[in-house]
Amino acid sequence: MEEPILEYLRRRLNASKGEWPRIAEVTKLPYDTVAKVAQGERPNPTLKVVQPLMDYFREFDAMVDRVRSGADKQAIAG
Repeated sequence: MEEPILEYLRRRLNASKGEWPRIAEVTKLPYDTVAKVAQGERPNPTLKVVQPLMDYFREFDAMVDRVRSGADKQAIAG
C-alpha cells in the first residue's frame, strides 16, 4: 500500500527538520506553513502548499540519485 501524500510530506519534513528554512526558501512557502504541515497543524493543506513540497523532495531525491550514480561510476572506474 502506498503512503498517503500528506503522511509522506510529514515524514520527509520531520526527517529534514533542520532544513525547514531552506525548504521554505526554495519552495517559496512561508516557514510557518512548512512547520505547520510537518507538525500536523495543517491537516488539509491546499495544492498550492503540497505541490511545491512534493516537487522539492522529488528534485532532492533525483539529485541524491545523480550523486550516487556518479560515485558508483567513479568506484567502478577507479
